[in-house]
Amino acid sequence: MLGTNINIYGVEAGFKIFKSVAAANPDYKNVYFASEKTGKFYIEPRVDLPEGYDPRKRPWYSIAKDKKPVVSAPYVDAAANTMTVTISMAVINNGKKAGVVGVDLNLGSLAKAVSQIKIGKTGYLFVLYKDGTLLTHPDPKLIGQNLSDKLSFIKLMIEKKNGYFEYDFKGPKFGIVRTIDEYGWTIGGGTYLFRSQRNLRRLEKFITHHFCCYAGDCIAGYLFCCPGHDQTA
Repeated sequence: MLGTNINIYGVEAGFKIFKSVAAANPDYKNVYFASEKTGKFYIEPRVDLPEGYDPRKRPWYSIAKDKKPVVSAPYVDAAANTMTVTISMAVINNGKKAGVVGVDLNLGSLAKAVSQIKIGKTGYLFVLYKDGTLLTHPDPKLIGQNLSDKLSFIKLMIEKKNGYFEYDFKGPKFGIVRTIDEYGWTIGGGTYLFRSQRNLRRLEKFITHHFCCYAGDCIAGYLFCCPGHDQTA
């Protein structure tokens, strides 16, 4: 979206249009664009930057090499106690990199939507990053914690990637896990074995048909219209 606006209207006007759209979404923390040629940095809301700051040397800029959105490792927004990711994507003009657009996306809405899904009476869903950090969980105190060394089934889920597994947590349970490799996210949930058959069918349907699409919309289409959209003038 921003890349298209910049190519059509120029940097100043294009960023202004994108800023107005982003302002309507509470999950956008910051939106920004850095020019490849000059290093000029546009960011909203405005922040004070150190003298000599060059956005082209920042990781979010250097990893964005083409028109495919790149998702950062998650980090905790201390003010809101929610997980945040940075999504960046190169803006291509006439076959050359004109700069990089970035968005800091608060995952609060995603966490709220996932936490409201109940599997039977006691089961629930949660989302992990590939290192074991919790992105969403019904207990907000656990969000941002890495539980891979504390709970053995967390490692099992990440290694399993896709499919069913049995584990023990406050009793024998049966779970299901799905991984979105391009984001490094693993979605999992479970329920007690004696309730598993009916509940897991519902769980699998939700993860496969709803959550993966929702997550894809958040990261790709939700931010940049669609991941395959041509940003070349």
